[in-house]
Amino acid sequence: MNFKEGKCPKCLGILQVPDNIEEIICMYCGSKLPASEVIKEESHSQTKVDEEQIPLNYEKSLDEAFEKLPKLLLDLENPLQAFKKDQYESYFRNLYDTNEDMLHNVWQTIYYADDKTDIIGRLAKEFVSQASQVVDSIPKKGAKEQKLMDFNLSLAVYVVPLILEYKNKAMEELADKILEEWKAKFPKTNVGKSDFENIFKGFRKKLCYITTAVCETLGKGDDCYELTLLRHYRDHFLLNQPDGEEVISEYYNIAPTIVKRINKLSNAKEVYQSVWDNYLNPCVKLIEDNKNMECKDVYYKMVRDLQKEYCYE
Repeated sequence: MNFKEGKCPKCLGILQVPDNIEEIICMYCGSKLPASEVIKEESHSQTKVDEEQIPLNYEKSLDEAFEKLPKLLLDLENPLQAFKKDQYESYFRNLYDTNEDMLHNVWQTIYYADDKTDIIGRLAKEFVSQASQVVDSIPKKGAKEQKLMDFNLSLAVYVVPLILEYKNKAMEELADKILEEWKAKFPKTNVGKSDFENIFKGFRKKLCYITTAVCETLGKGDDCYELTLLRHYRDHFLLNQPDGEEVISEYYNIAPTIVKRINKLSNAKEVYQSVWDNYLNPCVKLIEDNKNMECKDVYYKMVRDLQKEYCYE
């Protein structure tokens, strides 16, 4: 089989194209392209112009990457609003479509860098630095903490999944580095790494991490009475409270870490039994007695106590 050298018109990656195919998938960016576009002949003068422009274009791409990547986080408002089963997928897809060119530019910036590790590190530091400046500029402690919680949620359920959705090793390394820098800057936070598919699958379980883990440990099914009751309470009462979104946002941020750390304990079953006895079972009884506000107090206490026990190092 004979091959011709070509160049992807989207990412400029060099490709070897078999001479008997009509379409090819770029091994670098995944684009499906007509073979004729990839191996299209260029004049010597045009090639020379392109070569001369590469440094200038790269510097421009580099500047845009440093400028626009942090905006992926900073421009998101009210992250909990679309974080619902019937809205998350369409919102995420629209967000990805809107930012696909920016993500592609970030990937190009990394791909053509002389030192890819250095560029990834610098991009991550700038990303976290800009977020930190926003948080630090807020004078009131409560508002500052709320902004950080919003950033944590946005990072966990939108920004990191968007970067991972590009499905490229370098972009995954960038996501890892951002989370590493985030933890270094905000050591009391525990933002997990997850992609869109896993988050969306979680909606089928209603993302009730701790209660699900407890009930599964105690032999109760995912659709058991207690879980269904607690989820209904969360969605139809707690979410409508003045501070409900704040607490649920914090819960989504810390719950996966809590479950992960409990699961590593040799006495995990006893811990989950304690959570059931001290928090969840009392909540069920209070909901059954229509004492929703009292249940709210117990629920809030559970979140705070578990956060203190398993999230602060």
